[in-house]
Amino acid sequence: CKEQNIDEIYLLKLDIEGMAIEVINSCWDDGILPKNIIMEIERPPKQKFSDYQHIVNLFIERAHSLKYNIIFLPRGDSFNSFTTEFFLSKD
Repeated sequence: CKEQNIDEIYLLKLDIEGMAIEVINSCWDDGILPKNIIMEIERPPKQKFSDYQHIVNLFIERAHSLKYNIIFLPRGDSFNSFTTEFFLSKD
């Protein structure tokens, strides 16, 4: 962002096959706070649900601490039963 003189990101959409939390946390660690984020969080089929739940809860807590409003976007298909979609927005 600095190299391209981008001061603010108004919309960041991520569909990156299970890496969204890592990418968003890296952005936040670097002080990059997009105004709106649309993202998928995917649970690997062999990951225990309790481990996945813990990771998602930590992510949600961090998003709230950074003043993001979070909207859960339900999925209506059985094909992506291991995928959760979120919309995060800062006031």
